[in-house]
Amino acid sequence: SVDTMEAELVGMSFSVKSGEAYYIPVGHESGTQLGKDEVLEALRPILEDKKIGKVGHNIKYDCQIFKRAGVHVANIVFDTMVAGFILNPIARTQGLGDLAYGELGIEMIPIEELIGTKGKDQKSFNQTDIAVATQ
Repeated sequence: SVDTMEAELVGMSFSVKSGEAYYIPVGHESGTQLGKDEVLEALRPILEDKKIGKVGHNIKYDCQIFKRAGVHVANIVFDTMVAGFILNPIARTQGLGDLAYGELGIEMIPIEELIGTKGKDQKSFNQTDIAVATQ
């Protein structure tokens, strides 16, 4: 959900080094995954550490989801969505896919390919296969 009061944590993506990224599934309907509480407790020291800067796309949304889960993210240093708006305030969207392609030439999988288009056939991200979600 785009509503932070309704959204459920399905997975978390992180990168701590250029060229490396990780997806941690915690709420998919099927597949091998870790327990959400276990993962949050393991990540809490990093996410709440004021000495470690955090960067994200629309990171305020992520922080609200983490806060609902009892984790208070500290030291937000950069938001790529805000930066995208500053660089091009008249852009049609500030979506991560648009920025990834425009700035890095990386084409992301459109969300419609993962969950379908709006309407009765659309599924929730937690129904997406973990291997596909990871990509």
